[in-house]
Amino acid sequence: MDPLRRTLVSLLVIAVALGATWEAIRRAAPPPQPPLAESRPVLALSEGQIEAFSVRSWQGAFTARRGAAGWSVMRLTLEPGVIETIGGRVSAPRTAEQIDVAVAEFVTELVALPEVDAFARGNEPWSAFGLDKPGLAITLELARGEAIALEIGDTTPGMPGLYARVVGPPRPGSAARAAPADEVLRIGTLFRTQVDAVFWRLRGLAEG
Repeated sequence: MDPLRRTLVSLLVIAVALGATWEAIRRAAPPPQPPLAESRPVLALSEGQIEAFSVRSWQGAFTARRGAAGWSVMRLTLEPGVIETIGGRVSAPRTAEQIDVAVAEFVTELVALPEVDAFARGNEPWSAFGLDKPGLAITLELARGEAIALEIGDTTPGMPGLYARVVGPPRPGSAARAAPADEVLRIGTLFRTQVDAVFWRLRGLAEG
């Protein structure tokens, strides 16, 4: 067989082999996965339902209330040394408009906070999740006269996240239907950063 014919035969064999390999891969490929279910928000609330709220974290505490002109901060205190840790009070917002924007953006983030997972606590104590003495707590005063608290506990093992629970009226579709007060949630760690950010933006209002 002359070299040209041998080359053509070799190319034909390679093409057939590639075709067979591709067909095998196509047949073995798993079916496409269904689209992920839409994440459920931790708080089944709209921004307009929140009249006021208080935040307590490692940085300190503040209370904000919605008025006719927007959000205002009633009181903000910082733990000793926090001002230095978060960069002092330089360029901190002091106008009513700046305060309203900072608080309103945080409320938007709060109501959009998605649930990663939810399960019944069972026989585990709250201390197993860091929720016996939560390091971060947000208490909401709602327009319909109810109060709801979101408490954040320890970091979850494995995939990064935070344990949380909602204290107040049962959430629609609660995973722990028989005992909604015993439902443990898992949320993303980004939320803790968002809380730190609103303290940083409001730091110029700190008392003392």
